[in-house]
Amino acid sequence: MMKASIVISLAGAAMLALTGCSSDDSSAAPTEDSLRAALDAQYSRLQTADWTTDYDHLSQRCQDMFTREDYAAAAAKAYEGRDFSGPQELAITMDGDSATVVATSFDGKGNKAPMTWRYVDGEWVYDNC
Repeated sequence: MMKASIVISLAGAAMLALTGCSSDDSSAAPTEDSLRAALDAQYSRLQTADWTTDYDHLSQRCQDMFTREDYAAAAAKAYEGRDFSGPQELAITMDGDSATVVATSFDGKGNKAPMTWRYVDGEWVYDNC
């Protein structure tokens, strides 16, 4: 069963002028700002124990390994009794369309192991399964 260690860009005027009206968000380059937004959204889901929605933000590879129900059960068990009422701290290392993230939760618990995120079809997804 999966160990749950789940733990998550403003374009300048010049960039907007370069991309024009034909820009497609799905073709936008991955940025640390967009990753931080994804990590913030993931942390919000963690704070509310919204595991079934969180499953939608796993990579296809991870989704192929676990059913939504198995993922939700593993995450609920792994995070039982944790305190996520405050902010998390993030250490991010970008590498093109992938990134390594080390998250320290508000309660200071967790394994603090590096997690892999990938930018796929215009969206950052959790790929550390």
